[in-house]
Amino acid sequence: MLFAAIFVVAALVVVAARPYPVLVMLGVITLLLSGLLVVVGLNAMIRRTPLLVLDADGLEPPQLGRIHWDEIAAVRAAMLGRNEVILLIGHPGAPFPPRPSMLGRLGLRTNRWMGLRVTFFVVTSLPMNAKALIEDMRRYHPGLTVLPSED
Repeated sequence: MLFAAIFVVAALVVVAARPYPVLVMLGVITLLLSGLLVVVGLNAMIRRTPLLVLDADGLEPPQLGRIHWDEIAAVRAAMLGRNEVILLIGHPGAPFPPRPSMLGRLGLRTNRWMGLRVTFFVVTSLPMNAKALIEDMRRYHPGLTVLPSED
């Protein structure tokens, strides 16, 4: 967000210092795009939606949509780069996750393009680690299959 704010200031300096038509257009475009990034960033910081809903019916990461327990074949804790993630493995042949958000669909397409055939969500922003979250999942759904973690 700081990067976007710096771009906004730079765009204002370019527009004010050199009133050439091309530079003015570039400055206005930069100002609009960077301003949009600032608004989106502030919205994400102010928003009070839960990061993960976990209940007796299933779980709901915002980017993936509601996933019922019977739609999950297995889970696994793993590291993806520096991020701790929970891998969600669906039943063979069934679309998984069944109802992702628009942003989730884009991420799933990217994952498939990169060769990842499972769905995951990052737990680094949650107040617990992946193993503790899997234990909470098992409390809600005792029959959940937990695969060994990839430590």
